[in-house]
Amino acid sequence: MTCKIDRHVFGEYVVALRISGRVTGESVNMLRALLEQENGTLIIDLKEVRLVDGDAVKLLAMHELNGTQIKNCPLYVREWVTREREGSGLV
Repeated sequence: MTCKIDRHVFGEYVVALRISGRVTGESVNMLRALLEQENGTLIIDLKEVRLVDGDAVKLLAMHELNGTQIKNCPLYVREWVTREREGSGLV
């Protein structure tokens, strides 16, 4: 399965990106481009994510630090994002 991203808008200023599948390679670049286009409150829902790579984790860690909410994050991804933030001095 490849990466699928569904965009949901709530009100005027809240956007949720619901991601499913594998976030690796080109899908990380696609996600990065989508995240750069968004303004206002941003939520990333990872409930259906099955696999991420190191670039995806770095992207998630950076955006979480900048205020993006990450919801329904698989435990292994949460631990990896936390380590990335701590190891790179982002915290």
